[in-house]
Amino acid sequence: MMYIVFVEYAVDNQAMDEVTQALSMLCEEIKDQMPIVSYHGGESCDQPGLIVEMIQVPSWEQANHVKRMRTALEHGWGHAMDPWIKGGRGKVRSWIFRLFDDRSLSASPRQDI
Repeated sequence: MMYIVFVEYAVDNQAMDEVTQALSMLCEEIKDQMPIVSYHGGESCDQPGLIVEMIQVPSWEQANHVKRMRTALEHGWGHAMDPWIKGGRGKVRSWIFRLFDDRSLSASPRQDI
């Protein structure tokens, strides 16, 4: 079963170069601390400055760990971006999605939260 952790926040448009560099470092920081399937980050075309990270992991436990570490006010991942996040670290939002089975497009069994 696979999970994707979505992390969303808004940043100052003038700091996009710094944010892009910080996202690259964040990806390496996450990979150094746990195995991930994939990491993608992007900026909304409809809402400039809105950032979404998509971090795919193979287990529910890893997904919860990623979510906690990306939203932690202290001792989390990605604090280098804090100066550019509109509203501060407390405005970082995160959700966990379980992926549909590619063969049947039926949902994988839900695990209790």
